[in-house]
Amino acid sequence: MKNTIGDALPYPQRKILADLNFKVGSIFKFYDAVAKKEKRLILIGIRYDKIIVAFLRINTKINTTIFPSEELRNEHLELEFDRELRPFLTHTSYVNCSIFLEQHAKAIYNLLIDKPSIHIGTLCEADLLKIKHKISTSKLLSPSQKKNFGLFYTPLK
Repeated sequence: MKNTIGDALPYPQRKILADLNFKVGSIFKFYDAVAKKEKRLILIGIRYDKIIVAFLRINTKINTTIFPSEELRNEHLELEFDRELRPFLTHTSYVNCSIFLEQHAKAIYNLLIDKPSIHIGTLCEADLLKIKHKISTSKLLSPSQKKNFGLFYTPLK
């Protein structure tokens, strides 16, 4: 990952950036131990106690080996490439709304202070609402998982 101007800022300014960017809808790019590579991830929820955060993975395509059935593939939401609307994407991609990648909030926040360049963008309100709705209707996420992150019910407007 390339360094950005944010990475060169002194600690107080990096903390201000982290405070601004550590929010639901933010897009991060960092190493995902499960995927064993750098991934784009959406911070989709902060647990009620603020100790754990939930991320969703953004994939370049839907892997039919991992998601062999239509039901599993339908748990993804397509994000069309649009340089103006989604500058954090390089091509049309798919958000996997069937599983949360849960991390300790403090560790992610501290990582964001140490390396502000991991924050690569923010979802527009319309995309965020569609993703939250997709999560709320998911058959693979349990009601308690959804409830923990305030994603149990999200109507489309």
